[in-house]
Amino acid sequence: REIPGRETLLERYREFGQKFRGGSVPRPPFWGGYIVEPDYFEFWEERADRLHERIVFRFAGGKWNKAMLAP
Repeated sequence: REIPGRETLLERYREFGQKFRGGSVPRPPFWGGYIVEPDYFEFWEERADRLHERIVFRFAGGKWNKAMLAP
Protein backbone atom coordinates (compact mmCIF):
# COMPACT_ATOMS: atom_id res chain seq x y z
CA ARG A 1 0.00 0.00 0.00
CA GLU A 2 1.08 3.56 -0.52
CA ILE A 3 2.55 5.63 2.29
CA PRO A 4 2.95 9.41 2.45
CA GLY A 5 6.74 9.29 2.43
CA ARG A 6 9.97 7.97 3.88
CA GLU A 7 9.41 9.62 7.26
CA THR A 8 6.28 7.47 7.73
CA LEU A 9 8.34 4.37 7.00
CA LEU A 10 11.04 5.40 9.49
CA GLU A 11 8.44 6.19 12.16
CA ARG A 12 6.87 2.73 11.81
CA TYR A 13 10.33 1.16 11.87
CA ARG A 14 11.10 2.89 15.18
CA GLU A 15 7.71 1.88 16.64
CA PHE A 16 8.23 -1.79 15.86
CA GLY A 17 11.85 -1.59 17.00
CA GLN A 18 10.60 -0.50 20.43
CA LYS A 19 7.74 -3.00 20.50
CA PHE A 20 9.95 -6.01 19.78
CA ARG A 21 13.20 -4.81 21.39
CA GLY A 22 15.34 -7.70 22.55
CA GLY A 23 13.15 -10.37 21.01
CA SER A 24 11.95 -11.79 17.78
CA VAL A 25 8.78 -10.82 15.97
CA PRO A 26 6.12 -13.48 16.57
CA ARG A 27 4.76 -15.20 13.49
CA PRO A 28 1.67 -17.29 12.88
CA PRO A 29 2.14 -21.03 13.54
CA PHE A 30 1.15 -21.86 9.95
CA TRP A 31 4.07 -19.90 8.48
CA GLY A 32 6.93 -21.93 7.10
CA GLY A 33 9.92 -21.17 5.04
CA TYR A 34 13.07 -22.23 3.29
CA ILE A 35 16.70 -21.38 3.70
CA VAL A 36 18.18 -20.55 0.31
CA GLU A 37 21.95 -20.61 -0.01
CA PRO A 38 22.74 -19.59 -3.58
CA ASP A 39 26.07 -20.40 -5.15
CA TYR A 40 25.38 -19.07 -8.66
CA PHE A 41 23.73 -15.94 -10.07
CA GLU A 42 23.53 -14.86 -13.68
CA PHE A 43 22.51 -11.40 -14.85
CA TRP A 44 21.48 -10.99 -18.46
CA GLU A 45 21.07 -7.62 -20.19
CA GLU A 46 19.52 -7.53 -23.64
CA ARG A 47 21.22 -5.48 -26.34
CA ALA A 48 19.68 -4.41 -29.65
CA ASP A 49 22.71 -5.73 -31.56
CA ARG A 50 22.23 -9.18 -29.92
CA LEU A 51 25.61 -8.91 -28.19
CA HIS A 52 23.83 -9.42 -24.88
CA GLU A 53 25.68 -8.78 -21.65
CA ARG A 54 25.86 -11.89 -19.44
CA ILE A 55 27.59 -11.63 -16.09
CA VAL A 56 27.83 -14.61 -13.77
CA PHE A 57 28.75 -14.78 -10.08
CA ARG A 58 29.85 -18.13 -8.61
CA PHE A 59 30.47 -18.77 -4.91
CA ALA A 60 33.56 -20.91 -4.38
CA GLY A 61 36.27 -21.05 -1.75
CA GLY A 62 34.35 -18.72 0.55
CA LYS A 63 34.10 -15.86 -1.94
CA TRP A 64 32.10 -14.71 -4.96
CA ASN A 65 33.86 -14.82 -8.33
CA LYS A 66 32.65 -12.74 -11.28
CA ALA A 67 32.94 -13.75 -14.94
CA MET A 68 31.50 -12.74 -18.30
CA LEU A 69 29.73 -15.28 -20.51
CA ALA A 70 29.33 -15.35 -24.27
CA PRO A 71 26.06 -13.84 -25.49
